[in-house]
Amino acid sequence: MRAPGAAYGDDVRARVLADLAAGESVSAVARTHGLTRATVLKWRALSTPQQQPLDPDFRALVLHYLQESLEAGERILGQTRDPQWLGRQNAGDLAVFMGVAFDKAARILAALPADAPPGEQRRLPPGDGA
Repeated sequence: MRAPGAAYGDDVRARVLADLAAGESVSAVARTHGLTRATVLKWRALSTPQQQPLDPDFRALVLHYLQESLEAGERILGQTRDPQWLGRQNAGDLAVFMGVAFDKAARILAALPADAPPGEQRRLPPGDGA
């Protein structure tokens, strides 16, 4: 660990924030970079933009994109009902695909502000093809 008050370069801060964004724990990032947990927490807090109300058009766009993504994912995941197709797939590739699909959907949902109107928290607007 550095001496108290020692300055860190922007490159260190960028790597720390990238590790946090990739899902690493604060403790793990602090250990990896030789920082205190307090420093990592401070940098994370300073880098997180203050929550601003979303423009209604942007909110609608995000919800529409989420719905389209989930519908596309549903069609792709529907292939897993076909035993012949499923038998030709590598188990590792399928596991990665499922993990990525669900992780991305969870991240998009988590990005919705807590103050979203109740209807937007529970259901998506009807899609063009629904």
